[in-house]
Amino acid sequence: MEEKSDKNTPKEYTFEAICYSTNYKNFSSMKVLNQYFMSAECQEINHIDEFNVTFNKKLKIADNKEIECMNSYFEIVPTKSIKLKKTADCFIIFFDLEYNDSLGELNKILKNLANLGTNDKKLIIVRFYMEEKDIKTNSDEKSIPNILDKYGFSIFDISKINLNSPEQIISTIDKITLETLQDKNLIQCDNLDDKNDKSESFCLIN
Repeated sequence: MEEKSDKNTPKEYTFEAICYSTNYKNFSSMKVLNQYFMSAECQEINHIDEFNVTFNKKLKIADNKEIECMNSYFEIVPTKSIKLKKTADCFIIFFDLEYNDSLGELNKILKNLANLGTNDKKLIIVRFYMEEKDIKTNSDEKSIPNILDKYGFSIFDISKINLNSPEQIISTIDKITLETLQDKNLIQCDNLDDKNDKSESFCLIN
């Protein structure tokens, strides 16, 4: 019997992130992600426990072409000591722009990650808000790269979303996933930019 070639073997697309929030009490990572689940077309959402969720999501790769990715998000709780999973693709920090202590909390998170020797992992900071008028001036984007540099994080991405905009939430989370799949050499994305416009993101399957 002729063996199947590797070219005919379906690829497995997986994405795994460890998440933090600078305002865990009011806007935990899971609370922000629930906004995504309410708007995006996700399948097989499985809340393994209150801090870990997995789901399948179809992602647009090119015109009339999609892939299905298995996603896993694991939330870190500030008051609990948890061993970080080495298999995670990246860290995501949800940064509350309406919270006075977000920069202080970001410092604590980054210091902890640096002490654990995770500076080589990609770090993604998603700044979010509900009302633009409530954004705190001390949470300005110019401060964040300086803090990242202070703790030795050189591979990072910073975005900004309005939690009242389903389109922004979907495009930002999907863009993070696509860029990670590209970093893992599973796909090649030629037009992933900072516009957070999913319709302008086209990729090629390797």
